Amino acid sequence: MGAVVGSEAQKRQFQERLVRIRAGGENTSRHLYVGPVDEAVSGVKRRRSRVGGFLGSLLGEAVMLPLSLGLGAAALIAARVISINFLSEVPRYADVSRIGDIGIAIIILALLARILPVKSGARGKALVAGLVLMAVFESRAIVQAPDAFAKIYSAPYVANVMARNGQV
Repeated sequence: MGAVVGSEAQKRQFQERLVRIRAGGENTSRHLYVGPVDEAVSGVKRRRSRVGGFLGSLLGEAVMLPLSLGLGAAALIAARVISINFLSEVPRYADVSRIGDIGIAIIILALLARILPVKSGARGKALVAGLVLMAVFESRAIVQAPDAFAKIYSAPYVANVMARNGQV
């Protein structure tokens, strides 16, 4: 007999809980949900703000890979600016052998990778590739656009690079 009364009481409590849930009452089961609320639980339909799947991945990489490549090159330029203008008064040649400038650039890259979504995979490799390409082809870029680099770096530095490459 006690089992029948217990089951009737359980059925009644369950029916009351269903009525409260359908009415949109508070969380009667006292469960704590952590993280994003499912649409089924919240009852609110949300529109996705990101393009998903293969197309979204392809678009993201098409934008982020060139950006990462450019950020790698910009990191070396920033390192050279810091080195020329703040750490030394003597103009130097643009060499890959400037380990101090490369070290500063790597620190800048680490900060960029920490801030921006370029930490790993193809994006991280593009970041490093931009640094390496700028280190290798920096003197050629200076010869192609000496006025622009004279504004970025310093005029004596650009003049030394031009003289070293046979440009006067």
